[in-house]
Amino acid sequence: MSYRLLTQIAVLLIIAILCITRPMLFETFLSAQPTADFTQGTHGIDVSHDQGQVDWQKVAQSGIKFVYLKATDGITYTDPKYFQNLEGVKATNLAVGAYHFFEPEDDPQAQLDNFLNHIEGKSLSLTPMIDVELQRSQSAAQIKARLQQFLTALEQRTGCKPLIYSYGSFWQANIGVEFNDYPFWFAEYNQTMQPPAKLKNIQIWQYSQKGSVPGVDTPVDLDKVLNEQQGLEALKCNY
Repeated sequence: MSYRLLTQIAVLLIIAILCITRPMLFETFLSAQPTADFTQGTHGIDVSHDQGQVDWQKVAQSGIKFVYLKATDGITYTDPKYFQNLEGVKATNLAVGAYHFFEPEDDPQAQLDNFLNHIEGKSLSLTPMIDVELQRSQSAAQIKARLQQFLTALEQRTGCKPLIYSYGSFWQANIGVEFNDYPFWFAEYNQTMQPPAKLKNIQIWQYSQKGSVPGVDTPVDLDKVLNEQQGLEALKCNY
């Protein structure tokens, strides 16, 4: 066996060993996404304390047009970066909205009170969003009833038609066509969007959870408004 062939075999063995013992090296390399071009269309991000310290001036200069900030979760939780992020965004030309993480087992009125305490009078410019993605051992009927109570009261209080955020299988199992009157924010991380056939009124597509945006040091959710002609106009609301 020639020396050259032995060398090639040795290299292949080393690569195979690395793939087994250090898979994250290859996963990171293959899944890393370069910074996208945000100048085409209406792109946005949604953030929470998970993104750490954000340089909002850099975000605004990147081509990103809008941002949603996590404000609250359940009955008592406030995102620890919410107010800091809000002040930072206000110093830019970014359109901004806030969202609440819905806990289906918690009292909807108490959740609403928590959310309203953090969004009213804060000069937000985009309609409120409700993130509904966990079942928490509740039935579909319970989730629907509590979500409807929350949404109805939120719209009455703010005058804004709230956005519902979720993903396809959860929508099919726990939300459904009864909520098609509400604008929908659809999460699906594929090259093309493939929502359930009966899901209507999709306004925003969250197409990545591993985006790279100048000013954000961590992976971040990337979102796109689907109606290019209308842009953000349908989602603008002052409360």
